[in-house]
Amino acid sequence: MPFWVNYSFSLRGQTMFEYLDREGPKAKALFGFSLGEPVDPAIVPRTARAEQGTTMHDVFPMPGVNAVSERFRDLVEEFAPGEHQFFELTLSHKDGTSYPGKYYTFNCTRRIDTFLVRESKLREIMLEMGMPCHETPGKRDELFISRPARGDTHIWCENYSRLPGIMISDDFMAEVKKRKLTGLNTRGTFKELVVPYVAEEQVGAQLAWLRAHPEHLSVYNPIS
Repeated sequence: MPFWVNYSFSLRGQTMFEYLDREGPKAKALFGFSLGEPVDPAIVPRTARAEQGTTMHDVFPMPGVNAVSERFRDLVEEFAPGEHQFFELTLSHKDGTSYPGKYYTFNCTRRIDTFLVRESKLREIMLEMGMPCHETPGKRDELFISRPARGDTHIWCENYSRLPGIMISDDFMAEVKKRKLTGLNTRGTFKELVVPYVAEEQVGAQLAWLRAHPEHLSVYNPIS
């Protein structure tokens, strides 16, 4: 049962930071929990100071992006060694003293299509730019992904179904719980079906729109 997760904004006492070096190219770091493809290291801010709160978690929001602990990084590296990006952060208290331990900005670089929109019975909606897509799932929705499409992937972003956050396998989540990593917010859980992912069946209207507007195709991985 894979999980759709993001960082949480609502944990009591959570420390919130402001960047000290968000200038020039570094003002462009706006990929949330992950982009699903590699980002240029030059755009990622590296220094921040606490503004409020006192509680640190293993995953937490930063302005426009995220931060994760060394424990979270170690877990990701165990499941997908060398695959994803981690940019080291220097975090300080209000008085300028450094936080102990190592922290990083995380970016999942793998983007694939597994989400079975049709089987999940999500309503089609229209984005402001005119592209059809599906509604954002709720926690109570019965959701499905393609087990063959996922393969042995444990950490990924969805491609045509742009769910904010990342997808993780049940094995990965089991380790999150075992190691008591904090700060992840579960947005949904998915049942796996042993059916192939066929893009035309799942996101056909979206694909048709993208073919008619090829200037938008570059932000999606092509369907093989």
